[in-house]
Amino acid sequence: MTEEQKRRFSEALSRVAGDCDLLSAMAAMVSEDAPDVLESLRAQVAADQLPLVASTAHKLKGMLSTFDTAGPVLELEELIASAREGKPHQVAIYFQSVESHVEALLQEILLLN
Repeated sequence: MTEEQKRRFSEALSRVAGDCDLLSAMAAMVSEDAPDVLESLRAQVAADQLPLVASTAHKLKGMLSTFDTAGPVLELEELIASAREGKPHQVAIYFQSVESHVEALLQEILLLN
Protein backbone atom coordinates (compact mmCIF):
# COMPACT_ATOMS: atom_id res chain seq x y z
CA MET A 1 0.00 0.00 0.00
CA THR A 2 1.17 3.49 -0.76
CA GLU A 3 1.35 6.11 1.95
CA GLU A 4 -1.60 7.87 0.33
CA GLN A 5 -3.67 4.66 0.47
CA LYS A 6 -2.67 4.18 4.10
CA ARG A 7 -3.94 7.68 4.88
CA ARG A 8 -7.13 7.23 2.84
CA PHE A 9 -7.92 3.89 4.44
CA SER A 10 -6.49 4.57 7.91
CA GLU A 11 -9.77 3.67 9.62
CA ALA A 12 -9.99 0.46 7.61
CA LEU A 13 -6.45 -0.40 8.63
CA SER A 14 -7.31 0.17 12.26
CA ARG A 15 -10.26 -2.23 11.90
CA VAL A 16 -7.82 -4.94 10.76
CA ALA A 17 -5.17 -4.11 13.38
CA GLY A 18 -2.90 -2.41 10.83
CA ASP A 19 -2.53 -5.55 8.72
CA CYS A 20 -1.99 -4.25 5.17
CA ASP A 21 -1.88 -7.78 3.74
CA LEU A 22 -5.24 -8.63 5.28
CA LEU A 23 -6.79 -5.42 3.99
CA SER A 24 -5.39 -6.14 0.52
CA ALA A 25 -6.82 -9.66 0.62
CA MET A 26 -10.21 -8.28 1.64
CA ALA A 27 -9.93 -5.72 -1.17
CA ALA A 28 -9.37 -8.54 -3.65
CA MET A 29 -12.53 -10.31 -2.50
CA VAL A 30 -14.62 -7.15 -2.59
CA SER A 31 -13.22 -6.17 -5.99
CA GLU A 32 -14.24 -9.55 -7.33
CA ASP A 33 -17.74 -9.74 -5.82
CA ALA A 34 -19.02 -6.18 -5.46
CA PRO A 35 -19.44 -5.34 -9.17
CA ASP A 36 -21.88 -8.24 -9.58
CA VAL A 37 -23.75 -7.18 -6.43
CA LEU A 38 -23.95 -3.62 -7.75
CA GLU A 39 -25.25 -4.90 -11.10
CA SER A 40 -27.93 -6.95 -9.31
CA LEU A 41 -28.90 -3.90 -7.28
CA ARG A 42 -29.14 -1.82 -10.45
CA ALA A 43 -31.54 -4.36 -12.02
CA GLN A 44 -33.62 -4.65 -8.84
CA VAL A 45 -34.01 -0.89 -8.58
CA ALA A 46 -35.09 -0.73 -12.23
CA ALA A 47 -37.67 -3.47 -11.61
CA ASP A 48 -38.96 -1.92 -8.34
CA GLN A 49 -38.11 -5.12 -6.44
CA LEU A 50 -37.89 -3.30 -3.13
CA PRO A 51 -37.42 -6.28 -0.78
CA LEU A 52 -34.53 -7.47 -2.95
CA VAL A 53 -33.17 -3.92 -3.19
CA ALA A 54 -33.05 -3.70 0.61
CA SER A 55 -31.31 -7.07 0.90
CA THR A 56 -28.80 -6.49 -1.89
CA ALA A 57 -28.00 -2.94 -0.78
CA HIS A 58 -27.41 -4.26 2.73
CA LYS A 59 -25.01 -6.86 1.35
CA LEU A 60 -23.14 -4.19 -0.62
CA LYS A 61 -23.03 -1.93 2.41
CA GLY A 62 -21.43 -4.74 4.40
CA MET A 63 -18.81 -5.30 1.74
CA LEU A 64 -17.88 -1.63 1.60
CA SER A 65 -18.08 -0.79 5.29
CA THR A 66 -14.73 -2.44 5.99
CA PHE A 67 -13.14 0.24 3.83
CA ASP A 68 -15.29 3.31 4.48
CA THR A 69 -18.06 4.02 6.95
CA ALA A 70 -19.08 7.37 5.47
CA GLY A 71 -19.97 8.44 1.95
CA PRO A 72 -21.56 5.66 -0.06
CA VAL A 73 -22.12 3.48 3.00
CA LEU A 74 -24.31 6.15 4.57
CA GLU A 75 -26.08 6.67 1.26
CA LEU A 76 -26.75 2.94 1.03
CA GLU A 77 -28.37 3.11 4.48
CA GLU A 78 -30.82 5.70 3.10
CA LEU A 79 -31.49 3.50 0.09
CA ILE A 80 -32.14 0.49 2.33
CA ALA A 81 -34.51 2.47 4.56
CA SER A 82 -36.49 3.75 1.56
CA ALA A 83 -36.73 0.25 0.09
CA ARG A 84 -37.96 -1.16 3.41
CA GLU A 85 -40.53 1.64 3.62
CA GLY A 86 -41.82 0.77 0.15
CA LYS A 87 -40.87 4.02 -1.56
CA PRO A 88 -39.78 3.15 -5.11
CA HIS A 89 -39.42 6.75 -6.28
CA GLN A 90 -37.16 7.58 -3.34
CA VAL A 91 -35.18 4.38 -3.94
CA ALA A 92 -34.56 5.40 -7.55
CA ILE A 93 -33.38 8.85 -6.45
CA TYR A 94 -31.04 7.45 -3.80
CA PHE A 95 -29.66 4.84 -6.19
CA GLN A 96 -28.97 7.47 -8.83
CA SER A 97 -26.93 9.36 -6.26
CA VAL A 98 -25.11 6.43 -4.66
CA GLU A 99 -24.22 4.46 -7.78
CA SER A 100 -21.33 6.68 -8.91
CA HIS A 101 -20.03 6.99 -5.34
CA VAL A 102 -20.00 3.21 -4.93
CA GLU A 103 -18.20 2.81 -8.24
CA ALA A 104 -15.58 5.39 -7.21
CA LEU A 105 -14.98 3.63 -3.89
CA LEU A 106 -14.72 0.29 -5.68
CA GLN A 107 -12.03 1.75 -7.93
CA GLU A 108 -10.07 2.85 -4.86
CA ILE A 109 -10.49 -0.58 -3.29
CA LEU A 110 -9.37 -2.28 -6.52
CA LEU A 111 -6.07 -0.40 -6.31
CA LEU A 112 -5.40 -1.85 -2.86
CA ASN A 113 -4.84 -5.40 -4.12
